[in-house]
Amino acid sequence: MGNFTFSTKYKLQGLLLVLSIFLCNIDCLALDTWNGSQRGPAPALSGSTYTITRCRELAWLADQVNVGTTFAGFTFILADDLNLGNFSWTPIGNNTRPFSGTFNGQSRTIYNLNINNSGSSYAGLFGYIGNNASISNTY
Repeated sequence: MGNFTFSTKYKLQGLLLVLSIFLCNIDCLALDTWNGSQRGPAPALSGSTYTITRCRELAWLADQVNVGTTFAGFTFILADDLNLGNFSWTPIGNNTRPFSGTFNGQSRTIYNLNINNSGSSYAGLFGYIGNNASISNTY
């Protein structure tokens, strides 16, 4: 059998390929995934702006709104993509307790949203928003 050696050129190309695959998947490794039950603590608050980086913080927002906190005058920004894991999601707000703040998704994505409430007219990430609420840049 003959000796088989890789040239430096091919070794470098292989290393670059492995490195590029790894770097392309870093976001997937960092994606926060909800377990369907975690809620809170509250997201970081600076002035009147909350920064959501975890699924449990988004669930906290839903819980707070659905018990009557409107968050009028407050802004929520989504700082990371989130994976709700296909667990049943309770929408943020309803017709008697609407969300009245500002939610800016900053072009982030919320993956695997599952609404298991076919009998409701108020289904989605947000179930009901107030007249002065603003929802933007969420995918």
